[in-house]
Amino acid sequence: MNWLLTFLGFGFIILIMKLNKIGYGSSRGYDYKISNDCIIREKNVRLFYENGDEDGDCERGVDLNRIEEDIVFGDYGFMDNGFDNCLNRLEKVLKGECIRIEREEECFVIGEDIGKCYMEIGKMELEWRE
Repeated sequence: MNWLLTFLGFGFIILIMKLNKIGYGSSRGYDYKISNDCIIREKNVRLFYENGDEDGDCERGVDLNRIEEDIVFGDYGFMDNGFDNCLNRLEKVLKGECIRIEREEECFVIGEDIGKCYMEIGKMELEWRE
């Protein structure tokens, strides 16, 4: 696992994890590929979920990076996998599993192991063709 535990004074431990995001999208007739990696901070995701809402407002002013935002908001309710399922997605990622997110104009997989992510994208493509 690519986890990094950082110890901050006062007994706080923050879990930081490097994740990959791959997928496909289409907007205004242009197809594009999604491929990037980013570090997530578990504490930020949990704080936003506990103090925020599905409109993107957070009382504590937590700033999320792009992958953290994808984990929190999921598909924005497009396939009934929105804000309410945030902690389920986070737990899957922390266990080393990949999560699939399908939105109206894009779909992607987020996970630690890039090989598993590509396998999951392949499964999604097969499902679409059936």
